[in-house]
Amino acid sequence: MIQRLTSEAMFPAGSLRLRVLRNTRHAECARHRHEFHELGQATGRTPLDYVIRTRIARAALRLCRERIPVTEIALDCGFSDPNYFARQFRRVTGQSPRAHRRASFRW
Repeated sequence: MIQRLTSEAMFPAGSLRLRVLRNTRHAECARHRHEFHELGQATGRTPLDYVIRTRIARAALRLCRERIPVTEIALDCGFSDPNYFARQFRRVTGQSPRAHRRASFRW
């Protein structure tokens, strides 16, 4: 709402600049929708699921190779909540991060 008021205050209704601004925003949204659709077609996953699985894969490698806390790996891989990370890790891999580490860490 604030953005709309600002746009209308800067560009009077019906002005060419306001129409161009609206068309540009619409075109960018349509382009992003198209890119998300292509990503879904290529991977068979939603964009969010693709990002989560990519982050989990990176975390799984680090759990196997490094002796740093699971929480630190979660934060480094883009998860702001370690509990959410653990839930997503279990959903994707079928085991907890700690169980994954115990099963595959090379001491």
